[in-house]
Amino acid sequence: MYKYYLERLSPFKLGQVNTLLNLIKAISNILSNLAHEILTSMNLLGTIVNDKISKIVESKSEEKQRKLVEYAFIAHKVLIGFFLTILYFLTM
Repeated sequence: MYKYYLERLSPFKLGQVNTLLNLIKAISNILSNLAHEILTSMNLLGTIVNDKISKIVESKSEEKQRKLVEYAFIAHKVLIGFFLTILYFLTM
């Protein structure tokens, strides 16, 4: 379908249209792979951070545990927001 519109509406020749479509597909695949790697990294980082937080929190008093968990929750949300912002700008 894209090929038809590119042939009809653009000044490119058929060979150029195929090259352009292949380039668009390659860029799309690269962005998809990059997004996948970012999400994988985010999950791994979340696992590591949760493990470290658990070790730190266990050794503190109950009130300090509550505060640390609140701070960790906020930091986790900020981290997720940061990665989602990166993904948004990559896929624009």
